[in-house]
Amino acid sequence: MKITIFPVVASLVFIFINLYVYKRFFGKIHIFSSKKYYVFVLIICILETFFFFNLRVDFLNQRIQNISAMLIGVSFIAFSYVIIYDIFLIFIKFCKFNKNKQKSIKKAVDLIFFVMIFISIIFGVYSAISKPNVKNIDIVLPKLKEDLTLVQISDIHIGGFLTQDFLKDIVNEINALNPDIVVITGDLIDFDPKLAEEKLTSINDIKSKFGTYFVLGNHEYYVGVKESLENLSKLNMHILQNESIEIGGVNLVGIYDYLGYKVREYEPDLNKAIKNINESLPVILLSHQPRIVKKFNKNELSKLDLILCGHTHGGQIFPFHFLVKMVNSYLYGLYEKDKTKIYVTSGTGFWGPPIRLLSSSEIVNFNLKGKK
Repeated sequence: MKITIFPVVASLVFIFINLYVYKRFFGKIHIFSSKKYYVFVLIICILETFFFFNLRVDFLNQRIQNISAMLIGVSFIAFSYVIIYDIFLIFIKFCKFNKNKQKSIKKAVDLIFFVMIFISIIFGVYSAISKPNVKNIDIVLPKLKEDLTLVQISDIHIGGFLTQDFLKDIVNEINALNPDIVVITGDLIDFDPKLAEEKLTSINDIKSKFGTYFVLGNHEYYVGVKESLENLSKLNMHILQNESIEIGGVNLVGIYDYLGYKVREYEPDLNKAIKNINESLPVILLSHQPRIVKKFNKNELSKLDLILCGHTHGGQIFPFHFLVKMVNSYLYGLYEKDKTKIYVTSGTGFWGPPIRLLSSSEIVNFNLKGKK
């Protein structure tokens, strides 16, 4: 049941989305009004259904998987615009225009929305495949004795559209920053973890003073958490598993992903992770999903100076932002809760459709400074 419920629900949602978009918008435009276009709607629904079931049982070849992922993004963007389009039509009907005037206005609105959908898709694809921005952030950690540079990457999702070449470019960008510490906050892979050494060899080329540190994301659980740990541990990075390490004048702490609570294995345990910390030094926690913060009580939170998360992709495709914010509480950027700073990155890659709309990829370069 756990294996099938998500793809079934997601498929039904996108079947509704596609039918709604065609019935309410494209089907009312003369050049698309023929019933033969229902065949295209059916094909889109089938491919998107394949995409969701392929997440649980890998049966698609890479090309079909990429096409179906792209269609997911296109359908979502079109649906978002068609909702607004319908609101416009209701407004037009309530205005006291004669029938000819209403027809002229509707034709203009049809054209505007058609162009907006097309431009949004093109812009979203361009944004997704563009080189990630390097974002520089200064943060004061009162207990820090000496300044420290820390680079965070997250949600790279190698597999599908993003390949070894993309990862190699990311590594080159990181090395150009000459960081003291590099952290990867989950969702590194979307492929069989047995291929980790082959597909992620560039990780070994990351250069930093104190090394590279990694925590699991939910996608490592999806492809097999035990296998992911076994194979990722062969790379030149330290996987923090509910544990801390004193390095560079900070306690660097890493916990398992929030998904561990649901699958009941490899569950995050903050108390275990911070058991042996040096209390005279600042504590930086790595945790993939920002929703974990809601699990911490005030006493636990008071022991943490900075929490670094990913997972949200900054919403990736607007207006999906609102749902992501609702689930995770923190969407993107720097927050503060009870004097603990929280940074949620929008991620370095993308998941599913190669589209980012009002959300961009980033490599975060933290300049950590002690209190003056």
